[in-house]
Amino acid sequence: MAELLTQAAGGDEALLLEPVADGLSLQWTITARSVERARLVIGAEGRLVARLVGFPFDPGLSIRDRPLDQLSGSLVLAPPSGALVASAAVGMLAEDERFAAIAHGPPVAVGHQSSPSPGSHAKES
Repeated sequence: MAELLTQAAGGDEALLLEPVADGLSLQWTITARSVERARLVIGAEGRLVARLVGFPFDPGLSIRDRPLDQLSGSLVLAPPSGALVASAAVGMLAEDERFAAIAHGPPVAVGHQSSPSPGSHAKES
């Protein structure tokens, strides 16, 4: 998988999202320079996050943000409830929820997931 990530890195950033047995494996690599560019876009310091979006889209359930503390790494994420397809990006998130993607990948099929429970919130912080 690391080889695929390296091959995908045509510039400063790369992101690889693929289904695994226990969720979605996300690998990313970005540069400090790309973080600074994203901060200029959002006009704030912001925080580095991995953003996972599920489709079909439901505004209350389909977006999950997970804070990141490093410019490269990997983690496994649970797909958003009800998602048939998911896409991921790593970027900067401002306090007012503005998001500037630094690296993103194509959508991947995740299959049918269980229905969300009433009142559940998918946003991770």
